[in-house]
Amino acid sequence: MRLHVPIVASAWLLVAACGQTDEVAFVDGGRDAAESVADGAPDAAVDQGRDVGSAADVGQAADVGSAPDAAPLLPPRMGIAGLAPPGNVAAMAERGGIEWSLLRPHRTAAGEIDVDRLLDGVDCLVLPGGDDIDPAMYGEEPHPTVRLISEARAELDFAVLRGALDRRMPILGLCLGGQELTVALGGSLVQDIPSEVPDPLDHRAIHRVDFVEGTLMAELYGGQPRDIFSNHHQAADEADMGRGLRVSARSADGVVEAFEASDRMTYPFVIGTQYHPERQLESGSHDGLIEGFRDACLAYQAAHPRMPSPPDHGESWDYGACQSDDGPGVCLDVADCAGRGGTSAPGFCPGPAEIQCCSGVTCVDGSGQGGECFATDLCDQLERVRVPWLCPGDDSVQCCLE
Repeated sequence: MRLHVPIVASAWLLVAACGQTDEVAFVDGGRDAAESVADGAPDAAVDQGRDVGSAADVGQAADVGSAPDAAPLLPPRMGIAGLAPPGNVAAMAERGGIEWSLLRPHRTAAGEIDVDRLLDGVDCLVLPGGDDIDPAMYGEEPHPTVRLISEARAELDFAVLRGALDRRMPILGLCLGGQELTVALGGSLVQDIPSEVPDPLDHRAIHRVDFVEGTLMAELYGGQPRDIFSNHHQAADEADMGRGLRVSARSADGVVEAFEASDRMTYPFVIGTQYHPERQLESGSHDGLIEGFRDACLAYQAAHPRMPSPPDHGESWDYGACQSDDGPGVCLDVADCAGRGGTSAPGFCPGPAEIQCCSGVTCVDGSGQGGECFATDLCDQLERVRVPWLCPGDDSVQCCLE
């Protein structure tokens, strides 16, 4: 039996299992709400905590903004977690007509992530890709191929994810972000597809996925298979999915490629993908997913109006290449740099004091060859092979193989 470390303190999901609709699955806290449902008082359970509105309110959200007495809807806005430059995720938002804001790790006086401050200014949440979750979070020892995200990123991502689930806010997790979703709800991961899945496909390339009939993902993609771009070595474990989640897409080798909340009345849009729709924008093959997410963001705003405010595009953040006395590197938050095993040096990057030049960040390509993250032009000068998408930072930073 796996030991699951509780991550989500108060999120709960109603699960219909084998035709039973009175079973309740929840992760730690939220027990009073769950017991209320079991005792036949679902309204009391739903009304606990933040005023999330009724399922009917969410379903009719598109009409709310045009009601005579309702305030006009603002442009939908998504918050981007991950402590990383927005890159293609921002481009995905703009393709769908969605504003975006970077979620900075603002803290309360008690030193905790100020989740309310971060989520009050957005209508939906995106968790982008990255390295790997600490397997201790789902009760396992790490596989040798595991490369951990920083503690700073893990703290921010799981804090805002917990808050978004509490609010029934639309959530889209991309690759690592989808894995964070299932782990937060008590699930486990396949830690290394090449060594743990029989006859695996190459999951760091374009391959086909099939959608499960009757799921939201099947609706968004018109029920048709898609050739998708993926870049992952881990995946959600179908035998141990997070509570209240169901598989909505698989690849030919049986690997889970997408999943979603099974209770769409309570969670109208909670989706995790193992692939990267933000890296295939020109094809238009993911427009249904992007448009569905936009509509869900608007529906949430209609039920939970927010005050107008400018989006935070992180203009004072700089994630480009840099050169310090310690060598070439990338401008990163000092906590993120430390989590990646790098060395921070102040005075070499624009932006706030916590953004410093981080040197010594290593990377590994799909074949297992190692390298270091620094400027692409320097890598070219050294006549070394460079690989995109494997390093933090913007497009000026790539994995320069040794």
